Amino acid sequence: MQTHEDYRVLVIDDNPDIHDDFRKILAADDSLGGPPAKVEAEVPGSASPAQRVPRFVVDCVQQSEDGLERVTRSRAEGRLYSVAFIDVRMPPGRDGIEIIGHLWQADPSLEIVLCTAFSDYSWQDIARQLRHSDQLLVLKKPFDNIEVRQLAVALSEKWRLAREAEFYFDNLEALVKARTAELQHSLSLIQASENQYRLLFESNPTPIFTYNDTTLAFISVNEAAIRHYGYSKEEFLKLSLSDLAPPEDLPRFLAKLSQLTPGAGNSGIWRHRNKSGKFGEMEITSHHILPQHIYLSLAMDVTQRLSLEAQLRQSQKMDSIGQLAGGIAHDFNNLLTVINGHASLLLAGEKLTTRGADSLKEIVEAGKRAGGLTRQLMTFSRKQEAHPQVVDLNEVVNHVTKMLRRILGEDVALHVEFYPGLPSIKADLGMIEQVLLNLAVNSRDAMPRGGQLHIATSFVAIDSATARQNPEAVPGQFVCLTFSDTGCGIAPENLGRIFEPFFTTKELDRGTGLGLATVYGIIKQHQGWITVQSRLEEGTTFQIFLPASADRSGALQMAPMEQTVIGGTETILVVEDEAPLLKLMQHILESHGYKVLGCANGRQALDIWGQHPKRIDLLLTDLILPDRMAGTELARILQMAKPGLKVLYTSGYNAERLAKEFPPGTHVNLVQKPFHARRLVEMVFETLNSPS
Repeated sequence: MQTHEDYRVLVIDDNPDIHDDFRKILAADDSLGGPPAKVEAEVPGSASPAQRVPRFVVDCVQQSEDGLERVTRSRAEGRLYSVAFIDVRMPPGRDGIEIIGHLWQADPSLEIVLCTAFSDYSWQDIARQLRHSDQLLVLKKPFDNIEVRQLAVALSEKWRLAREAEFYFDNLEALVKARTAELQHSLSLIQASENQYRLLFESNPTPIFTYNDTTLAFISVNEAAIRHYGYSKEEFLKLSLSDLAPPEDLPRFLAKLSQLTPGAGNSGIWRHRNKSGKFGEMEITSHHILPQHIYLSLAMDVTQRLSLEAQLRQSQKMDSIGQLAGGIAHDFNNLLTVINGHASLLLAGEKLTTRGADSLKEIVEAGKRAGGLTRQLMTFSRKQEAHPQVVDLNEVVNHVTKMLRRILGEDVALHVEFYPGLPSIKADLGMIEQVLLNLAVNSRDAMPRGGQLHIATSFVAIDSATARQNPEAVPGQFVCLTFSDTGCGIAPENLGRIFEPFFTTKELDRGTGLGLATVYGIIKQHQGWITVQSRLEEGTTFQIFLPASADRSGALQMAPMEQTVIGGTETILVVEDEAPLLKLMQHILESHGYKVLGCANGRQALDIWGQHPKRIDLLLTDLILPDRMAGTELARILQMAKPGLKVLYTSGYNAERLAKEFPPGTHVNLVQKPFHARRLVEMVFETLNSPS
């Protein structure tokens, strides 16, 4: 038996000789093979003399109280006794049996050997006074040295093993506690992760679902998916993804799904059907979780977003077409002015044959019709000058209704519904009447075999949420004009093009394709917007929204006064970049007595002004000139040199340009292209003779 520590033994006996005996038996130096070594050698099963035997440090006291004090102190110092040999009889004070309980209170691990003679206490007495314990042995006196040594060795080893077991048990308990704490921490993390997942999954406002990567059967769905698709959770879990997608989309979807790599996210827009059978555009982002053989998908309804994007693209396209149409109309107006002007001059001549006069009249009429087309183009491009006034839409509709009944014919039943107390609108009366006529003609052509046309006015308040559904809409209070017919309807592929100029599905002799384009331009010019819903063979509904006006007072329409065509002798500086038109204007003005100095741009005009600064009485200039010098800029330069200089502008499209060039309320002399020769002379005379 080997050990690397000295055992401490306490002897409590009132006989000093006994102390000496214990020291000789346990504490003598055994390195020289003295008596303890001999005793050890005689102990059965003990180590050979070549092996190191246990060493004992023996402390001896004569009274039980001293022994208790030694045990208490040794416990506090951490230098414990392994065995205590206690005599039963120790007068005065407590005897051995009485002190044992106190010793165990001081050191519960202490092994005790009670030394007693047969005459002291019987075994029954000892058992009655002491609890049963495997840490108590009784040694009968007189005792044998070998027996004492054997007890000391055996009980010390037992004490050591008990300490080691206690140490290991304490470590094991600490390890178990630490491991239990780790497991509890891991469990709490798992629970927190699961709670977070459930929060993200169940409480997410976006529909989320998982489905098997082979069968496509749904495994789990969140509340948002249940609300969006309309199925209960039980119904949902009986479905597969194939039940939501249209059959024609499945092959392409499955092919796309097979290309996903594990863990990778992939987004795509797919059509899904809800429980009511309605289809919607869903943006699906899927992640393949391979160990579970499932797909985790987030589904976002983008139907409204895609619709708004399409409407925005349509609005941008219409704006681009409007700019193109305005540019074409501007150039076309110059050509028409030349045609109509020369035709008018020829008609005023005296040497015309009847046949020649008739031809010129046809030219003039064709020019008027062409001018009407350009005005429609200008209206579509929102460059036609408007003359707004406060009007009651109910009265406008009621006034036009009589004309509409004649246009629609007997086969079309007209129903009109007026909203009581409808707010006024600020609009150009003629333009609004044109909108009504164009829509009525469009509805009549859609009902060749008859039908019904319903016209209604209403008042609506547009909030921010409603305005977001249409990129052209804005929040506020609006008057709504509804045109609803029971005609043939509009094909879906044509619905997005009906407001484009010259786009028409009618026969070649049934229209110019500018009717709805004109309506669109007028409504946009009035800060409103128009929506259309249509189904083939079910009819079409147009809704026009115009800003409501708080002013209910009427406004008078002032008819232009008829001017007497009177010429003059003043000198006019005419600036026009179109050579044929410049030549025509010179001819018209010179034929009425005026002196004309003509040029093509602003720089040439400044040169002419430098040569004749005092002779020029009127500047007649196009609003837009080709050398980056606007007509308004040229006028400002010349009026600085001659403050009393009169200015008359010409333009093919003026409203937007004038709004940029002149402050609101500024009086501007302007003649609109294409103009009649009479109109040009009237405006020149009026401008020259107006007060400064």
